Amino acid sequence: MIRIRQSFGVHAGRVLEFDQEVVRFGRLPESDVPFDPKVDLDASGRHAEIRKTVDGFQLVDVGSRNGTFLNGENITQALLSDGDEIEFGIGGPRVTIEISGQSSTMATQSVTDDMLDEATLLAEPSSEKKSLADDGATSVFDENARTTATASELDVELARTPLKTKRVSAWKKPHALLAVFLLFCLVLAVGLFFYVKNQRQTELSLAKNGELKEAQLSPEQIEQRYIKAMFAIVEQNANKQVGLVCTAFAVRSDLLATAAHCLSAVEEAAARGSAFHVAPCASNNGPKAAIVRMWRHPEFMLSGVRPSANIGIVQVDRQIDSHLKIADAKTLAGLQAGVPLFLFAAGSIGEISSGKLYSSKLESLSEKREPKNKLGVTVLNYNAVLPPSAGGSPVLDSAGRVLGVHVASLGALVAGMAATERPTEGYTYGIRVDALQELLLGLGR
Repeated sequence: MIRIRQSFGVHAGRVLEFDQEVVRFGRLPESDVPFDPKVDLDASGRHAEIRKTVDGFQLVDVGSRNGTFLNGENITQALLSDGDEIEFGIGGPRVTIEISGQSSTMATQSVTDDMLDEATLLAEPSSEKKSLADDGATSVFDENARTTATASELDVELARTPLKTKRVSAWKKPHALLAVFLLFCLVLAVGLFFYVKNQRQTELSLAKNGELKEAQLSPEQIEQRYIKAMFAIVEQNANKQVGLVCTAFAVRSDLLATAAHCLSAVEEAAARGSAFHVAPCASNNGPKAAIVRMWRHPEFMLSGVRPSANIGIVQVDRQIDSHLKIADAKTLAGLQAGVPLFLFAAGSIGEISSGKLYSSKLESLSEKREPKNKLGVTVLNYNAVLPPSAGGSPVLDSAGRVLGVHVASLGALVAGMAATERPTEGYTYGIRVDALQELLLGLGR
C-alpha cells in the first residue's frame, strides 16, 4: 500500500491511496494522480510513474519535459522511501510519499535491538562473581581473562543470584542515533518550508476584504525582474542584413510564446533565403539560440481583419533559466476595465538585442467567435502606441503575470493623433492567454 499526499499545486491537501502495480502521474485525465490541465503546467501530460518491484516502489520519469525531482534531485528513476518528496517540474506540483510497512518494520527492529541489549546485560557476569560451579564444571572470571559459562551454569547462577541490570543510555544505540538524525532532518525541512513560505508572503499585500493579493510592482521592477524572459526573433537576409521580426517570451525551459502571424512571416522570409535566430533582450542572458520547431494555434486565421487565436510557440536549442508565470483562471475571470497593463517591445541595433517596456490599461474585453471556430478567443482591448516589433509581447498585469499575447498595433498610424482623436477601442489589442494554455496543453507541455 502506498499513500500519496499532495503538498503543493491546485489539489494541495488531497490524499490518495493505491494498492496496484503502477501509479501514473500527469495532466492527462486518465492519470491515476491527475494534475490540473490548465494550471499545473510545469507537469507534462504523461509525467512519471511509481512502479511496484521486488525491491520496493520505483519512481520512473516517463519522458517529461521539465523533469522529475526526488527530494530536490533530478532523477530518471530511483527507489522510493517513506517520507520522500516528489516535484513534477521545477515549481510544479509536489507530493509526499508514505509507504505502508516501512515504519512498522523500523519499530520491530527497534524492539528487537532493545531485547538484544537486555539479553547482553543479563549474560554479562558481575565483577563480584569469582566462580560458577555446576556438576563440577567451573568458570573463573578475573580482570585479565574471561571464560564463558555453559547455558546450564548461567541458569543456575541466575536462579540463585539477585538480578542486577544497568541502564544503557539511548544515545549509545545506533538505531536511536538514526532516529535522532531523522528527527533533526525533519525539523530542518519544516523550518526551511516555512522560511520559503514567509519569503513568498513578503511579496503579497493584504486587500481590504482580508484576502491575499499579489503585490503591485512598478514598471521599473517589472522590467528588471522579467527582462531575462524576453527575446527577439531576428532575421538575417541573403545580403547579411539583420532585421527584427517580433517579440517572444519564455513560458518553459525551451519554449517561447509569440504571435502566430510572426511565425507566418518567418516562414515566408525563410522561403526567400533568410535565416533566423532568437536573441535575448537581456545582455547577460546567454547567447542567441537557433529555432528548432514552430507551432501555430489551429484556430489562427492569417487572412481577414477579425481577431483569431493569433498565438504561436517556438522551440529553441538551449535551456532558458527564466520564464514568465501564466495567470490562473481566477485572475482571468476577474479582469475588468481599468486594470494596469504592461507590454514589452523588443528592439535591436545590429545583432545586439534590447527592448522597452510600455504601460497601458485594459479598456474592455470582448468575445470573438467565428462560425467555423470551435473555441473562439477573448480579446483584450487597450490603448497604447507600440512599434510593430511588439507583436508577440506578453501582456502583463502589475504582478508580472501573463494575461495575454499582444498581436495588433497600429503604431505609426495613430502616433500623430491627439489622445482625444484616437479610437477608444480596438486599435491595439491582444489575445487572452487562454489560447496559449490550449496550445501548450495540445503539445503536452
